[in-house]
Amino acid sequence: MDKKLNKSKRSRSFILVLIIIIAGGFFISEFMKKPGLESEILTIGTSNSLNSVLLTIADEKGFFKKEGISVVLKWYKSAGNALDDMLAGNIHMAGVSETPIMYKSFYRDDFKIFATICTNSNDPKIIMISDKGRPQVSDLTGKIIGTTKKGQSAHFFLYLFLLKHGIGEDNVTLIHDSPAQIVDRLVKGDIHAASLFEPYAAYAKNLIKEKAFVFEESGLYSKTYNLVAKTNYLNTHNETNKRILKALIAAEKFHLDFPEQFLEIIYRRHKIKKNNIKNYLSNSSMEVSLPGSLLFTLRDEAKWAIQSKLTDKIKIPDFSNIIFTDSLNAVRPESMTFKKQETPGK
Repeated sequence: MDKKLNKSKRSRSFILVLIIIIAGGFFISEFMKKPGLESEILTIGTSNSLNSVLLTIADEKGFFKKEGISVVLKWYKSAGNALDDMLAGNIHMAGVSETPIMYKSFYRDDFKIFATICTNSNDPKIIMISDKGRPQVSDLTGKIIGTTKKGQSAHFFLYLFLLKHGIGEDNVTLIHDSPAQIVDRLVKGDIHAASLFEPYAAYAKNLIKEKAFVFEESGLYSKTYNLVAKTNYLNTHNETNKRILKALIAAEKFHLDFPEQFLEIIYRRHKIKKNNIKNYLSNSSMEVSLPGSLLFTLRDEAKWAIQSKLTDKIKIPDFSNIIFTDSLNAVRPESMTFKKQETPGK
């Protein structure tokens, strides 16, 4: 009799546990279906540049997870490649400077910027090799100069730098390649100088040592680093977008509150010397925003692209159409200085 009773109790206990497991699974499933709680893994692509450090901090410190989203950072040799991959539908978002965005805007309008997370006034620099002491800017005339792909930030900076010093692009020979390959060409002596963004400019200088000389022009060009996604994705995942921005705002606050820890994480994750990181940060604004000045920068770059025949288009796009304001306006409206009416006149 006792054996039958115990067996009956065990059966009832097993059934009760089974019911709890099924009910719990159903509850979790329904909970995950609620708006804003995404079960998918979100992939953000970018390059190993110091522009992307807020993404690195948000990942390292678990700020994305605290906002209830799973994010994977995918690293590319060039952020322009990340943008291409995003537009091809292979990743959800890309972190990229405004120059590749400008170039793509001539040909398509199915993507938008939804936040700027870094602005730097002294990122691209020109590294020149010289055996005869410090060269003059005029010594660049007639030289072979390497830079990134056509239409990217280091190329635009080189154009502005040469223009300011009265040297036309037709007075130099330009070689375009990936940043890593340009550094390699410079070290081998295949080119005389290179226009590169950080950390590649620092890499080149450290490898060439005493024969490397740096031309820089703080304030000549303010480079922005932006988060971009397909328009349809942004429209259908606004809650997710807001959670991403909240995580990045937490990373921004961490940068201000714990600068030494911030520096240590970037040093460890990006393998960049601390002095180089400090120099970069001294010219940077790590703020989650949408600045109105972005429109003017995009327009200036578009004029350059047309004049330099980097595109076969002759009409400047309306860049106000590629700015997505809903997410940032909901999370941090005070940092959104972009306004639709600020679009420069055509």
